[in-house]
Amino acid sequence: MKTIIRINQYILGGIFLISSIAKLAALQSFATEIAEYSDAYLFEWLIAYRNHIAIIVCLFELLMGIFAITDYMKVLNGWLMFSTLTFFVWLTGINYFSPDIGGSVESCGCFGELIHLTPASSFIKSIVLWGLSLYNLINHGNLRKLKAW
Repeated sequence: MKTIIRINQYILGGIFLISSIAKLAALQSFATEIAEYSDAYLFEWLIAYRNHIAIIVCLFELLMGIFAITDYMKVLNGWLMFSTLTFFVWLTGINYFSPDIGGSVESCGCFGELIHLTPASSFIKSIVLWGLSLYNLINHGNLRKLKAW
């Protein structure tokens, strides 16, 4: 079981690292995706801060990826990854299932300009990663450790 948890942790960490580096390489493109999602599903006032949000998201993902691979701050990082992926599942889900709310955003920008995902594949990717993070959260003892923390 510890091996599966460790593999999941490396997979999640690697995906967060690749995602953040790819977004950093095409930061303006990712900022545009943030503006599109903000306009369609979040708050319009976020559009003015899209460049700042893009940098913060990239750095946040980079740190979570590094922390996952190095086992640094396991409990906190496990919860941060789960929370972040829960938000991504909600955002990609609403984009896929209810595009009529604000108009479907064609590419999630999940991997910058490296990989373009459709709304359906983006939602499936988010569900799979969310499931991996939930598995690690439940089986790694993070729930017990958080109470003692």
